[in-house]
This record gives sequence, structure tokens and C-alpha cells, in this order.
Amino acid sequence: MLRLELTQLSVKDAIRAEHSDIVRGAREAVNMLRGAVSAAVLAERAPIEAQRMGFTRVLFSRIRHGTWFACSAFAGADEELAESMVSVGLANPRRMSCPLLESEMVRHGVPILVRDAQSTRMCIPSWLR
Repeated sequence: MLRLELTQLSVKDAIRAEHSDIVRGAREAVNMLRGAVSAAVLAERAPIEAQRMGFTRVLFSRIRHGTWFACSAFAGADEELAESMVSVGLANPRRMSCPLLESEMVRHGVPILVRDAQSTRMCIPSWLR
């Protein structure tokens, strides 16, 4: 029983340490973004800093006159994918409207989590609906 209890404590400590690392990474990322001296620097740094927070793929965009434009992306070591994400986004600017997931994010003023981009299922926390 004592060995089991010690194992459980070790697992809990490992989980707590992992969460602390994630929070520390997020804090550092936000601090780096706060230090951006221009919108161009922010657009360049945002995907990289989002990766530091634990995201594996990030597309940073802007909205101008109701139209969505891709600015920069991060896709881990796959720089070609990141470049493709931006190229496709720039080649196909979209009007902000209901079928576009980003429209919901802008409309609600909150981030969204897209769990399966192919089926476009998204999660908006229930307290924001």
C-alpha cells in the first residue's frame, strides 16, 4: 500500500511539474508578444510563441474591412506546410461570415479550439455561448 501511495504521489508530482512548465512557457510567450514593437513583429512572433504554449500548428491572421487574411504560420519543423498555410490563406481571402470558423471567434470575442479541422467541429466554452 505504501509503495502504491508513493507511486501515486510521483505521478501527481510529474503532472504538476508538466503543468508548471506549460504555464511558464505561456507566461514567457505572452511577455515576448507584449514586447513586439510593431504589428509586423507581432505577426511574425505570434505563431512561434503559440508553439511555445504547446500548439503544434498555428495560423496567425488579420481582418481588414471584414475580410480575413493569413499573415504567418508555424507547423513545427515542417516549414513548407507553414508557408503553404499562409499562401493558401492569402490566395483565398475570405469574407467574415457564418460558415467561417474564425467569424464565430471574432463574433464572440474569444478564442476557439478546432478539434478536427477537416470536419470543422469547434469548441466554444459553454459559458461563452
